[in-house]
Amino acid sequence: MIKKFNKAWIGVIVWMVVIFLFSAQGGEASSALSQSITEFVVGKLQAVHLLPAGSLHNMTFMGHIEAWLRQLAHFGLFMILGMFIANAFRVGRSFGWKLWVFSLLFCVGYALVDEIMQRFSPGRAFQLIDILTDACGGFFGILLYIGLVKLYYKIRDGGKDAFNDIGVKKEPKQHIPHYNAKHVYCDIPVHLVFVTKDKHPILVDQIAQLLRN
Repeated sequence: MIKKFNKAWIGVIVWMVVIFLFSAQGGEASSALSQSITEFVVGKLQAVHLLPAGSLHNMTFMGHIEAWLRQLAHFGLFMILGMFIANAFRVGRSFGWKLWVFSLLFCVGYALVDEIMQRFSPGRAFQLIDILTDACGGFFGILLYIGLVKLYYKIRDGGKDAFNDIGVKKEPKQHIPHYNAKHVYCDIPVHLVFVTKDKHPILVDQIAQLLRN
């Protein structure tokens, strides 16, 4: 019998194609894209005085920022891939070791394939540091996905009680004390006398004595 197709894999496939399209870019196209993003980010930070004036013209500084942003892009792309893969491997509320292992192996495997494919793109090269960054991004994505799903179920099932774990103060329940009670009977047809002996033991003894007489 053919199992029903898990629609969660559609997101995985689509995002793998997105990563492939970035990797398939030639060296010049990829460098031009990263340089334009770097200039945009540095320009915005310089405009709000978070970077000194003239940062855009400092080639060494711009080179460091561009390299950092490229690694951040690797991390972000595979973080999203890790979330998609964890969602595809998840069965109900189960988060067993298979989900962790298979999801992480999938991310690392695709990161390796991605770097190998870059060798066939003009101006691109195989870089081990990119695989390490991709693996860290995938692992963080898996961890983030599991945390968000667990928080969702906790809030949905626990109601207001779930907010205690995320810093929302809850009004304490009013404590109603429990007292040991003494039931006193007499031979004549009267109602059951029910009093709290813990609070008024002398009065209870006096009532009981009168009833015995």
